[in-house]
Parts: sequence; structure tokens; C-alpha cells
Amino acid sequence: MREDVERFQREREQDGGAARAAGRRILIVDDEAGITRYLTALLDGFNGARTAFANDGFTAGHLVHVFRPDIVLLDLMMPGLDGFQVCRQIKSDAETCHIRVIAMTGYPTPEHYQRIIAAGAECCLDKPLDEAGLLDLIRADNCETARKRLPELFALRDEMLDKLRALQDLIVVTKT
Repeated sequence: MREDVERFQREREQDGGAARAAGRRILIVDDEAGITRYLTALLDGFNGARTAFANDGFTAGHLVHVFRPDIVLLDLMMPGLDGFQVCRQIKSDAETCHIRVIAMTGYPTPEHYQRIIAAGAECCLDKPLDEAGLLDLIRADNCETARKRLPELFALRDEMLDKLRALQDLIVVTKT
């Protein structure tokens, strides 16, 4: 077993990370069938990637252990077990805590961003998804690597978050 681990490590180090970018296993978790079909069509075979999907958090929890993904694309708002709970479960399990979680939401709010990052996701993307940005994230080692490649996209996202926070503050002030 030790020899297998050492061989695996050597292979990853020799290619300068190309093996990480190619052949990734991606689990798509969204309760909207149209989104899972779209993302499966987009990502299956991308740089050799293999995909699986779950339409609910319970199935996602099962597939994390069976499919053993490198990346989970995770919708936040699902009935039953939501994305926040799924992310916390993935990150609290010693067998799965290494999995990259990229969250997605059609309901972007500062609270949602803060909660999912606190749960262990590396970033949260707004729906509708930007294909080029998503593919860059899949190729990257993490969201910070992609951030270097897409500064204008993340600057725009940060600007929008600031505006959302300002609006949220206005709403709180007008309610009191």
C-alpha cells in the first residue's frame, strides 16, 4: 500500500500538476434536473473529467463515498438536506474533507456566501453560471488559483457583494 501511495505522489509531482487538471471526478448536486443535465453535458469529458450527479443532499452524501469525487459542485438551496449541511458533512469527515466544494446559488446574498464559506466551500458561484469561469475553476487547483486568472470576474463579484451588503444595511435601517 505504501508503494502505491508513493507512486501516486511521484506521478502527481512529475507532471507539474497536469494530472490534477485532467481526469477529475466531479459530482454535480442540484435539485433542478435542467441544471444537472446542463452541467453534465458541459463537464463530462472536459479534460478527461468524469461526472456523476445527485438531485438531493442525501444522494450526494452517498455518492461522495461511492463515486469519490475530486470536486463537488453544490447547490445551496435544496429540499431536505441543503447544500450548507452537505458541505459541513463533507468537510467534517476525515475520508472526504480533502474534496473541493464549489457552491452554486440562484439566491446570492452575503449571508449565503458567509455561511457556505464557513461550512468549508472554497467559493460560491452565482447562477446563471459563467461557463468560462466555471471551467477555469475546474482546471485550477482551487478558487484562489482561478482568482489570479479571472481578476475582473471576481472584482465584479466583490463589487456586487458590497452593493448587496449596502442594500441589506438599508433594509435593516428602514425596518427599525
